[in-house]
Amino acid sequence: LIRPPKEELEVIHYLARRGDILGIRDQITKIEALDPKFVPFANKFSQLAQDFEINKMLECLEAYLKEDRS
Repeated sequence: LIRPPKEELEVIHYLARRGDILGIRDQITKIEALDPKFVPFANKFSQLAQDFEINKMLECLEAYLKEDRS
């Protein structure tokens, strides 16, 4: 998956920590509009949000953000 910019990941991470599913969905829509290359990422996270898989979403986001810090 091609990840969106770190700033976008941080917003989703913040929303996921708050359990804000609607906010996550809004942010995913914004990410899709940034660039078509982010659509697979958006689809994956849309599915996680739809299934209320917040913990799985947080695991993925934290791994992505940790990679960006390395």
